[in-house]
Parts: sequence; C-alpha cells; structure tokens
Amino acid sequence: GRVAHMALTAASESCPRGAVPLITARLASKDLSPDSRALGIRALASMRTPDVLEMLLRMTTAGKTFFGRQRLAPKSPEMLAAIAALCAFWPSNEKALAVLTAAGTHADPGIRLAATPGVRPRAKAPTPPSAAAGGRGAMRRGR
Repeated sequence: GRVAHMALTAASESCPRGAVPLITARLASKDLSPDSRALGIRALASMRTPDVLEMLLRMTTAGKTFFGRQRLAPKSPEMLAAIAALCAFWPSNEKALAVLTAAGTHADPGIRLAATPGVRPRAKAPTPPSAAAGGRGAMRRGR
C-alpha cells in the first residue's frame, strides 16, 4: 500500500541496482495500484538491462495487427509509463521503435504523448485548456 508507494516514488528518482529484483517481483505480483506500478516501471526503466527492456515490451504490446504492425496493449498508467520509458531509454532499439511508432501514430493523444521524447505522461491527463474553453480557437479569442 502506502509504504510501497513511497518506496517506489523514491526509487523512481534513483533506483539502486539491488532493488531491481524486488521491484520486478512486485510488478509481476500485480498487488500494487496502477499508479504505484507506473512508479515501479519508471524506477526500473533507467537500469537499461535486457530484462527490463523485455518487461517494458510485454507491458506495451498485445500482438500484431492483421497488417503485421505492432498492436498496443490497452491504455493504462503502466502502459503509458512503459512507453515513456522505451522512448527515454531505448529510442533506437528495433523492438522499442516498433512500439514507439505505433504509439506515435495512435488515435489516443495520451498514448501519442507518452511516445514523445522529453515528456512524462500523467496517468489521468487533465482536459487541455483549449478544450475546456470551448474548442480549438477559444484560446485565441481570449476565453
């Protein structure tokens, strides 16, 4: 619960190598909230090991489309964190690039945002100011 969330928050900023097996086990057990799982993913992502890469690929993919392109997993805080991790730490890896290409052209703006370099997606994105103010041109009209 709360203690695990606090530990993952600290680890997401600077993850000691010795914590990797523990965090990996917690992520595999699925006993964490989606937001805590996203923190765990962020913590592990900076390790840049083949095992972490494979875990991120599993969390972001759901097979291939009829046309052979990568099918993304359903959107979740964990999936967004994993896509952002692939973007930050494995942008030139062939397998990661297939996921990032699919995410970068996805219809969902939150998924596209996760695949944008330098952007850290939020689990629950707020409504953009232009949409809240009445559409695309509302900001220019001074609303």
